[in-house]
Amino acid sequence: MKNKYDVSHIVLTFFRMIKTQFGVGIKRFRSDNARDYFNHTLADFFQQEGIIHESSCVTPQQNGIAE
Repeated sequence: MKNKYDVSHIVLTFFRMIKTQFGVGIKRFRSDNARDYFNHTLADFFQQEGIIHESSCVTPQQNGIAE
């Protein structure tokens, strides 16, 4: 990934690959509080697919869980 704005495209491609290759859907997506994951493209996609988007708290202890 060269730029932060590539995140949406990469995540959408990853979800499609998982669905195609393994025949399962993703139920939850956990991320830190980076603004890259909170854009309208991903929010709309998560809502349409019924995916729960969880974000970690702004503490160093939980930062490692999302990353």
